[in-house]
Amino acid sequence: MVLPFWHKSTGHAMHRGIVSLSLLLLCAGCGDGVYHEHALLVPQNDAEMNRAMAEAKRTLPEFWKVLESPKGASGFALKVEFTDDAGTEFLWLHSIARDEEGKLQGTVNNYPNAVTTVGHSQRIEVPLDKVRDWLYVRDGKIRGNFTVQPLLARLPKEDAGKIRVKHAVARENAYEKRGD
Repeated sequence: MVLPFWHKSTGHAMHRGIVSLSLLLLCAGCGDGVYHEHALLVPQNDAEMNRAMAEAKRTLPEFWKVLESPKGASGFALKVEFTDDAGTEFLWLHSIARDEEGKLQGTVNNYPNAVTTVGHSQRIEVPLDKVRDWLYVRDGKIRGNFTVQPLLARLPKEDAGKIRVKHAVARENAYEKRGD
């Protein structure tokens, strides 16, 4: 996940990125339990991360279409931006629902590191414009999850490779089409 926050020790605005194994476990149908996450710092103006979030926004209609008619898809999740006095953080929601007015409901699937107004397993309602990424699983592969690629690129190659293989991260998003 990507968490923009004000870095108190340096005084610089940063994104704090977390490659969430909990997210990947959720997608594999194991969404309950205790999760471990790796934290990574990503600059707020990171071009790859901003491109990933833009691609997720552009393709969000695909997510809604598949959610409405899953046909073998499961593990639906949305990465949503939360902001309070403690900072801004992007957390994954599962058990997604959308009402007639377009309001989004979901259950927080992460333990927040910065924000204090939401917590793990809390059922919440958020505006649709706060969505920053999406994913679901079909045929054993994660679809969407655009923001994981810039984060995996920051991990040691061996660790990133293990995550990709173990969790069958789909190679079908914008990064893979470019051959990165």
